[in-house]
Amino acid sequence: MKTILQSNKKGLSTIIAYVLLITITLSLSVLVFNWLKLYTNPDETPECPDGVSISLSNYNCNESINNISFTIKNTGRFNITDLNIKVHNRTLAKYGLYPLLDTVTSSVLITIAPGNSITLNQSYEIYKKLTLIQIQPILKDGEKLVRCSPIIQKLKSCS
Repeated sequence: MKTILQSNKKGLSTIIAYVLLITITLSLSVLVFNWLKLYTNPDETPECPDGVSISLSNYNCNESINNISFTIKNTGRFNITDLNIKVHNRTLAKYGLYPLLDTVTSSVLITIAPGNSITLNQSYEIYKKLTLIQIQPILKDGEKLVRCSPIIQKLKSCS
């Protein structure tokens, strides 16, 4: 009878050790989360204003040289300061993954006034084919750049 109780105590101490381990881990994660929350201020995050809108039209793929030309029109009420354009080369993709044009990290600046449009020609040679294009308008709010919701369009003839 004594041996049965001793073996149960060993099993009980293992369970207590796991409970303590999980409790300490959860406590530390809550502590770190609250500490890091002090370093961010969600009230200062700039938001994209209502009335920002772009449209993609007249895209044309030249498959022999792997080049795409497309027209982006600012159909909103604000100046578009920059664009972030991403593409994908898989058929079932739902968002752009590979950068086609990122004006924020490059020296190229694109500004589109309301009602105006711009035509861009870009090579997609390294991706071999394109199935989707994602265009994200970027506005300048003082010194901060505000990234707005992207438009996503499936492409039919860029393979």
